[in-house]
Amino acid sequence: MQILMFGAGSTGRGHLSALLYENGFRDIVYVDRDKDLVRKLGDARAYQVHLFGKQERTLDIRGFRILDRADHDRLVEAFCSADIVYTAVIAENLDDVSVALAAAIPERKRMGKKAPLNVIACENLDHASSYLKTCTYEK
Repeated sequence: MQILMFGAGSTGRGHLSALLYENGFRDIVYVDRDKDLVRKLGDARAYQVHLFGKQERTLDIRGFRILDRADHDRLVEAFCSADIVYTAVIAENLDDVSVALAAAIPERKRMGKKAPLNVIACENLDHASSYLKTCTYEK
């Protein structure tokens, strides 16, 4: 199962991906606007997440890919291949994500993908997924 994750910051790359990775989801594609972060993660091809609590431990996250948000063609390709999409950007950036989704949805349909695609917005915003849906359909 391929996961497309908008936002490679502490929430997307740290919290959400750690949960996904621990549960067997290894095919994660990040999308981020921070060119320096994209370059560093692309070069490193791995990173660690330190989990604290009763049992402290470290997860080594490997096997992911990362795309620059400006790379439209690769983003559309990743969207068309995704089984589920998560967003982990600050709420103010959901509008930018909606632009990418609005551009990619017709391409997914042209490719004959008929199955629904769940898009889960993980921002600290009431009804974030509904807001993202509205913004996307307005594009």
